[in-house]
Amino acid sequence: MAIIDRVKKRTETDLDDVELQLVIDEVNQDVINRYGPHSDPANPVSEMYYGYKKRIVVDRPIDTSQPIVVVEWYDSTEVSAVTMNANDYRMINTMTLERRADGPNGSWLWNNRVKVTYTPVNDGDQREEVIIKLVILSIQYEAVKSKMIGGPHGVNETNLDYQLERDTLMASLAPRSGLYVQ
Repeated sequence: MAIIDRVKKRTETDLDDVELQLVIDEVNQDVINRYGPHSDPANPVSEMYYGYKKRIVVDRPIDTSQPIVVVEWYDSTEVSAVTMNANDYRMINTMTLERRADGPNGSWLWNNRVKVTYTPVNDGDQREEVIIKLVILSIQYEAVKSKMIGGPHGVNETNLDYQLERDTLMASLAPRSGLYVQ
């Protein structure tokens, strides 16, 4: 079932389908802007990190069933780039890559810069649910705001409540790296 149909099933609105789709698209873009593109094995994400440390924590959990490419630079030019062998690092959890000294390109620390290209774990169902809730929240907020009488004081309180609820929903998509104990 399309998101627009799920929204219409869960709330009443006087928005037509075109207007409702615009709200959905705006919320979807907010999610992408904050947490990166939706997971797609055909379009993996690439992230750059500063090295000189033993562990690198990527922004989102890695789908370990998909290819992972790790490249490190010894200086500021890409001429010195070396693609790491899977034995040059180990994954501690789905977000942490630890450099190994006993690999083919062994070292105790990552070098100057590290680029990790990977497919994030598919969180599409969770993202879709949050998008639906954010759209419904937006519709409800606009309805309350349009009925608000009595000056700007009530609108400001409603705006704060809306923003708090919106931030809480968005934060529910934040990746959790888990606990690593050595």
